[in-house]
Amino acid sequence: MVNDMFQLILSRDVSFLTEKEYLFDKKKPNNMIERCGLGANQCAIAYDGSIYGCQEQPSKGHASHFYIGNLYEDKGINKNKHMELFKTYLERKNLICSDEKLCSESSCPLFYICYARDCPSTSWDLYENFYTENKIRCIWR
Repeated sequence: MVNDMFQLILSRDVSFLTEKEYLFDKKKPNNMIERCGLGANQCAIAYDGSIYGCQEQPSKGHASHFYIGNLYEDKGINKNKHMELFKTYLERKNLICSDEKLCSESSCPLFYICYARDCPSTSWDLYENFYTENKIRCIWR
């Protein structure tokens, strides 16, 4: 993870890279759904056949925002529930630290790239949104 962050920081300031080589768009949050936590690439199946977009969510039960279906009741992933999870994630704003004073272009060297490293499950559990990162993760990075 440290090497990834160094590469992202360096690529932010290297103007000679081609557009294809940039790993992110400096002006927009990375709202790609092809990532962990959303059931796009992988999911978790609980003991009762419940399906969750994130492996950390089965203990939260069917009330979890990440519950997307059941092997027995829905015959797999419920497309409406899964699309609702995607929709909520894609509506997110730019990632911001829970301590907003740490989150500015002048005080954070990761200002333009931190959105690529958040955990949807943790953000939802702590803040009930997909755009707030906890302070300790910001400091650690």
